Amino acid sequence: EKQALTLMPDHQAVEGEAEPAKEVYSGAWKLNLKHGIGRQNYVGLGDYYGNWENGEKEGEGVMIYVNQDIYSGKWKNGKKDG
Repeated sequence: EKQALTLMPDHQAVEGEAEPAKEVYSGAWKLNLKHGIGRQNYVGLGDYYGNWENGEKEGEGVMIYVNQDIYSGKWKNGKKDG
């Protein structure tokens, strides 16, 4: 069981259960697939911002990893291409 401390506005710490981390996408969709410009958070990996095509990273995009490494460049079929 995961516990989290939440700092309330009056600066009191309150114990509670931590919600599991979620992967979140915000951006354009086409036919129920990520398509166009969007941002995707990957739990434990990092954040991608860039172009999507048919649900895959495609074209120009930037991946910022949790260790702060950055890949900025081309993607093809969801993989780095360059």
